[in-house]
Amino acid sequence: MTQIVQIVGIGLVLTVLVIVMQEQRGDWAELVRIGGGVLMLLFLVAPLIKVVNDVTRIAVLASIPGVYLGLLFKVLGIAYLTTFAARIAYDSGESGIAARLELAGKLFILLLAVPLIASVTDALLKLVPS
Repeated sequence: MTQIVQIVGIGLVLTVLVIVMQEQRGDWAELVRIGGGVLMLLFLVAPLIKVVNDVTRIAVLASIPGVYLGLLFKVLGIAYLTTFAARIAYDSGESGIAARLELAGKLFILLLAVPLIASVTDALLKLVPS
């Protein structure tokens, strides 16, 4: 619980700092915004490792094949990474770049899903009598 309080506190301080800095040094405000975002992400590493370990443990208990778990983590990684990068682009006023980042993330998630979709379709076709 203390980690979320720390992250929220950093976020609020950064918000005020960036607002004040934009009036006086707009170029530095952007660097503070990006640096603060990275700092906040670093606070999330330990909880993220715990989530990955817990999900992996549950998957092992449920006998879920590792390929599906790997796919889940890849999709989540792509989604979070592209969202983070797109938010930085939006905050910088580059909505065109942000939209292309979001599109790229969705495309790569779809590329990861194609083998799974093919596998499910194949399994369904085997169930249907010919």
